[in-house]
Amino acid sequence: MRHFFRLWAVEFVLLLVVLVSMSSLLPVEKIFARSQASRAGEMVELMSSGSGIMNAVVYDVTHQRYFSYNTPSQFVAASSVKVPIMMTFLDMVERQSREISGHEMQLLTTMIENSNNDSASALYGEVRGAAGVEQFMQSVGIGGLIPYARAWGWSLITPLTMVKLMTCLYNGCALTERHRQLALYLMEHVEPDQQVGVGDTAPAGATVAMKDGWVVAPDGLWAVNSSGIVMAGGETYIIAVYTKEEPSLQAGQNVVRQVCRMVASKLL
Repeated sequence: MRHFFRLWAVEFVLLLVVLVSMSSLLPVEKIFARSQASRAGEMVELMSSGSGIMNAVVYDVTHQRYFSYNTPSQFVAASSVKVPIMMTFLDMVERQSREISGHEMQLLTTMIENSNNDSASALYGEVRGAAGVEQFMQSVGIGGLIPYARAWGWSLITPLTMVKLMTCLYNGCALTERHRQLALYLMEHVEPDQQVGVGDTAPAGATVAMKDGWVVAPDGLWAVNSSGIVMAGGETYIIAVYTKEEPSLQAGQNVVRQVCRMVASKLL
C-alpha cells in the first residue's frame, strides 16, 4: 500500500512541475513554482512517512525541459559513481595525450558493463581518487558530488548532478568524440542484471545508456538508484532516480522501476 501512495505522489508532482528551458537550468529547489510549494511539500511528507526517501530528476532533451520530484538531497552514489570515475579517467588519458592500454580498457569495460568493483577501485586509484574526480567535476562546472576518498561507493551525489553529468556526456561538453562514443557504448551494453530501472522499463527498440547502483548501509537499510539516457522514436530524455532508507533491495528497485516506467510512458 505504501508503494501505491509513493507512486501516486510521484506522478502527481511530476504533472505539476514547472518546465525549465535548457538555457536557464535552475537549482532543483527553484523548479517548482511558488503556488506549488505547499502541495509539493505535502507529497514529500507523504512519501517520507514510514518508507524510504526518493528524489528524481528528468531532462527531456527533445523538448528542452526539466522535471523534478522532491527537494534536493544527497544520496549514497554506490556504483553510479563509476560514471564520473570513467569520465575522469578518459579525461586524464586525453590530457596525457596517450592511448588507453589493453589492461585499462578491460578495467573500463568490466567496471561499466559488469559493475565490477575491483575494476572501479583500480581506476579510482589511477585518477588519484577523490581529488582526481573532484578536479574533473570542477573542470566541467558540475557540483553536487562529494567523492569519498577511502571507498568510492560511499560517495555522495544528487540526482541533478547525475543528470547534468550525463547531459554533458550526451552533448559532448566533455571528452573527445572518440571517448564520448566509447563511454556511451559501454553504458549501452551493461549486462541484463544491471539494467534495473532505466533499462528494463524502456520500450522495445530504445537505446539506453545507463548505470545503476545499490548498497546496504550498516543499519540494514538500502540505497538504490538508476540513471541513464533513453533514446527512442526521435525522443530523448535523461533521468536519475535515487532512493535511500529502503527496507530492502527489492523495495528500492520497485520504486526505481515504477518511476522510470511512468516517465517513459509520459515522454516516449
